Amino acid sequence: MAGIRIVLLSGEMEERVRLKKAFLVEQNMEVVGESDNAEEGLKLIKDLNPSIVVIDSKLAGENSDGLAAAELISVSAPASDIIIISEEGTDGLFMRKAMLAGARQVIPKPYDPGDLIEIVKLVANISEKKKEAMAKLLGAREEEVVASKTVAIFSTKGGVGRTLLATNLACAIKKLTGKKVCLVDLDLQFGDVAIMMHLQPKNTIAGLAREIADTGVCDDEVLANHLLTHEDSGVVVLTAPVRPDEADLVKGTHIDAIVKKLKEKFHYIVIDTPAFLTDSVLTALELSDFIFLLLTMELPTIKDGKLMLEIMQTFGYTDEKVKIIMNREASDTSFKKADIEKALDSEIAATIPSEGIVIMPAVNEGEPFYIRSPDSKASAAINEIVKLIAADDINPDAMTASKPAKKSGGFFGKKKK
Repeated sequence: MAGIRIVLLSGEMEERVRLKKAFLVEQNMEVVGESDNAEEGLKLIKDLNPSIVVIDSKLAGENSDGLAAAELISVSAPASDIIIISEEGTDGLFMRKAMLAGARQVIPKPYDPGDLIEIVKLVANISEKKKEAMAKLLGAREEEVVASKTVAIFSTKGGVGRTLLATNLACAIKKLTGKKVCLVDLDLQFGDVAIMMHLQPKNTIAGLAREIADTGVCDDEVLANHLLTHEDSGVVVLTAPVRPDEADLVKGTHIDAIVKKLKEKFHYIVIDTPAFLTDSVLTALELSDFIFLLLTMELPTIKDGKLMLEIMQTFGYTDEKVKIIMNREASDTSFKKADIEKALDSEIAATIPSEGIVIMPAVNEGEPFYIRSPDSKASAAINEIVKLIAADDINPDAMTASKPAKKSGGFFGKKKK
């Protein structure tokens, strides 16, 4: 493991001296900076890029308590791991708050310097292994993906199933091709990819955009720090901001840099978009090889879909790029597929059946129905949609679904009997 670079933040000079003495005896550790407040400390951290930031609970300045300082640093400099030292270190509620603020460990006062050193080594070792795993996931530069395809899921109205299609399509591509797949949630204000895949993001696309704004590039390591892996499927996910007010941090130029970098690393990229056109969405559509325009069998959606097709034609997008997907196809409707195609003056490339008995439990459990119910009609429809973009990469053996063991849990926790 490389040398551990440490920045110390404490409002008390005596505490900083004590900490420096503790680390001085370790050949593999170096205190590269110190400050008595979080604001100045953050500048040091961005300049020095330390492995570990040790924060005392007593600081000077605006963010004077350890929790506020940890949250500021974890959001603005996510590459550094945080350890908090506090008199409240044995309190369970404080520890939970510290972890939510971004701390890796909490050390109660008074502490033994030897214990502190061991915890720093442990945190640094775990962080190093995580970085190695992410580097392996993304692939070395000499093994960069050269043939990448990007598909954006778009609709003119909310509630038609964009995120449902995006999450299950990403899982299906991964299963059927075995290739590297990344799912991007570009619904920046109210994105639901994380909740529909039961993920708890710490670093989101907003933080990645902030890093790009600061440095001017989308760095491999920074990108890796903002990605999550959905364990059940193997799909890598870049989640939407946790709070709607962070949406303004993400600009079209950031999306351009992010998608182009992802194209170097992943064979397939699926982008879930909101139901309106913004600079970021227009950039994503332009960079996509395919656009799936998602409609339902309702007159307002069909009318707006036709208008959107006309707009996309003015962009120069061909029928090869724009594919119409009909969601919630049902037999008990006055609209027929042929009538809708005539109204749109375009063919419907694929349909997804209305199968609420399969889809709704999966949504409420935070699990893609493609994984939960692989033998369902809806999952079979997703397989057909994969063929539209990845026919040459599909492994025929993977088309044979095997139903996994049913899991309990989800957003609201374990169900009661």
